Formats: sequence, C-alpha cells, structure tokens
Amino acid sequence: MKALCADSRTLLPTIALLCMTVRTGAQTITFDEFSERPLDGVSVKGATFSFTGASPDIPVALFGSSMFSFADTGLMTAPWAVGATVGTLRVIFNPPISRLSFDVGLTASVPLPQGFNVRTFQGTQLIDKIVVPTSPPTSSPFSFSEAHFAYTSIQNISAISVTFDATSSAQDFAFDNLSFTSVPEPSTIALASVGALCFLRRRWR
Repeated sequence: MKALCADSRTLLPTIALLCMTVRTGAQTITFDEFSERPLDGVSVKGATFSFTGASPDIPVALFGSSMFSFADTGLMTAPWAVGATVGTLRVIFNPPISRLSFDVGLTASVPLPQGFNVRTFQGTQLIDKIVVPTSPPTSSPFSFSEAHFAYTSIQNISAISVTFDATSSAQDFAFDNLSFTSVPEPSTIALASVGALCFLRRRWR
C-alpha cells in the first residue's frame, strides 16, 4: 500500500502537468501566412478575424497588406493587417486562450493617450477593457503612433475586440504580431486523465 501511495505522489504531478499542457502552446500570426485579401472572415491558427468600418484610404480591411510599409515603426514589419480607425476589429479564438499580445500602429506621428481600446470576452461576457496609449518611435512625420499590448487572464478568453482613436488625425491602423496561448479543451483533459489513470492502474498491478 505504501508503495502505491509513493507511486501516486510521484506520478500525480506529472499527470497534472500533462493534462494542463495537452493541446496548448503559443501561436504567432505575422500576417504573411496568406497573400493580401479582405480581412473579414480570414481564419488562421485558431484565430478568426472580422472587421466593420471603412475609410477613403481603406474601404475594406486587409490581411497580409504592405500598405503603409514606408512608415517608421519600432515594433512591426509589413505585411500586416490594415483597416480604418472608425471600425472595430474582432478576433475569435478556438480553442480559447489565456494569454495574448499584439502590436498596433496608427497613422499619426504624435502621441495618442487614447490610442486604442481592447475588450476581452468569455463568450458574450465582457471580461476586461483596457485603454492603450500610443506614441511614435521617431520624430519623422511618417512615423506610426504605436504600442505593444500584452495581456494574461485567469479566465479563458474566447474573443477580443479592438477599437481605435478615430477622433485623432489617425484615419487608419496597422495590426501585427498577434501571439496567443490556447488553453486545453475539457474533452482533451478528460482523455489525458483517463490515459494517466490507466497507466497508474498498470503500475499498481
């Protein structure tokens, strides 16, 4: 009996770690996965994009665009996603995620205290709302006003929305380097647990 308990104490931490890491891992979307195309409806690496809004420069938001590649930026590299600041960018994650980060550049060469807003959701429930200020990396008139956003949640995030400071001189934005870490699905954890228990049972015999 003591041997069985010792085996359990030794193996249970490993089993728990296995259950929590199955089908998890970081993904990064650099927007060179596809050639330039409308952003709305694009799905890649478990992230699905949608966008509403337009500007004279960008009537349709684009995935994999090199528009504004002449702009000075300290964070991003074309291609990226581009769209109008009057619009709303939404990303749905399947499976849900626990961490994410991305970079945003606005077509304004001045600091913007209300640069962009990020909302995180679990299903339809709002989890958090964060205001992210932006600033240009150089004094060039062709510099993005930009920021890096990083976020970790104890709740599973199934979607985010990003809105932009359309009241400023910035009419358009670039969005790049979307990284996220997915969480294990319950069914996957259950299967891993069953397998672990079977393994323990064989050792106990």
